[in-house]
Amino acid sequence: MLLKVNGKMIARDVEMADNLLKRTRGLMFRMNILQDYAMFFSINKPCRFSIHMLFVPFFLDVFFLDSNYRITQIESLRPWLGFTRAKYATRYMVEMPAGSVEKFGLEVGQKMSLENTHS
Repeated sequence: MLLKVNGKMIARDVEMADNLLKRTRGLMFRMNILQDYAMFFSINKPCRFSIHMLFVPFFLDVFFLDSNYRITQIESLRPWLGFTRAKYATRYMVEMPAGSVEKFGLEVGQKMSLENTHS
């Protein structure tokens, strides 16, 4: 899977957190992630949920998306103690390495998309 914003590739290695176990575990207990990595969370129905960084020992950029894959909120979270809550009903969430916001010029209102790399 590739993750794109407005047609521009921002992650080549996308891991889908599309079931309860994967969503609950997230990136906990990992030592790091690669620069071209993203974890893509799919929530069953839009809601305002919170996320924490307990057992995540590295900084992350987090993107909350609406049902149309538009970025509604961007947060930078610090290791172990970071915490945030979705300000709006959120259908998808993406976690990427810290610095992704600046590296790719990501902003609220931009549209993300997933592209399957396998035919």
